[in-house]
Amino acid sequence: MKYKHCRNRPWNKPVESEPSGHLELVQVKASTWAKAVVTVAFADGDYEALKLIKHVAEEWTVDTGIQFDFGEDDINKTFRRWEPTDSESSADIRVGFFTEGINQGFWSAIGSDCLDTKTYPLTGPTLNIHYELDNLPDGWQTLVRHEFGHALGLGHEHQSPAGGCQNEFRWEDDEGYIKEVDQYGHYIENAATGLKPGLFTIMSGEPDNWTDEEGYSLKQRVIDNYASYTTDEANPRTPFDDESIMLYYHEAWMLKDGENSRCYISDENTELSTLDKQGIQLIYPKDGSFLSNEDND
Repeated sequence: MKYKHCRNRPWNKPVESEPSGHLELVQVKASTWAKAVVTVAFADGDYEALKLIKHVAEEWTVDTGIQFDFGEDDINKTFRRWEPTDSESSADIRVGFFTEGINQGFWSAIGSDCLDTKTYPLTGPTLNIHYELDNLPDGWQTLVRHEFGHALGLGHEHQSPAGGCQNEFRWEDDEGYIKEVDQYGHYIENAATGLKPGLFTIMSGEPDNWTDEEGYSLKQRVIDNYASYTTDEANPRTPFDDESIMLYYHEAWMLKDGENSRCYISDENTELSTLDKQGIQLIYPKDGSFLSNEDND
């Protein structure tokens, strides 16, 4: 299973105006933090495993004016915790490790959107990592880096207003396409005809299994995760970066121009790129100018 796609809200929490995205390092303006310390709480987990996740997440804040505070007590070997029964907020970001139910999957609220308790009630996470902590698979760091990028207010790279990827994606099935899946449940091209599925069909299969929900259709969910932001919604903070951790990997056939598309990368990006690091330093500079939001306009 080579590609996974994150969501920016729990399954049952549609939001009318919360796009998500990728292609350059993309700052979602309304969701940028205006504080120097963002608190984080974990739902559960072994101290050593949580420490690994903390270490990876903190790669984002090196040489910036913003920091994550995980409430670590290295003497008692604990971190700040949250519980579904909490009646008051335990932290700005609540990290869960749900692998089933409405909170499952890899997803995160975009930046300060996590403070909206109507969309992200205190009974659930604002960021979920779909892993069992006692059995972290190879490459788990990639998803942690990506989701904590969202938690700092970053959209997907392919949704940059300057990226142009919206016009590169194959949204609809080829005419005459018959739904066909591989052994992993991924929709694939028809073996007999070579006809291919579009994004709307692809995202309804494994590993995402997006569906129509009350008040929020599958198509709208896909559009929210793939369509470009407007310049009013987001700032591209770097030139197009095909090495960004915020850029999804897509098979070439998912793009109209295949391997010739500027939105195509030959393999998944697993590390913060140089431009990722430079971009986050521009959004949250050490001088603290972002605290007045002057840097976000």
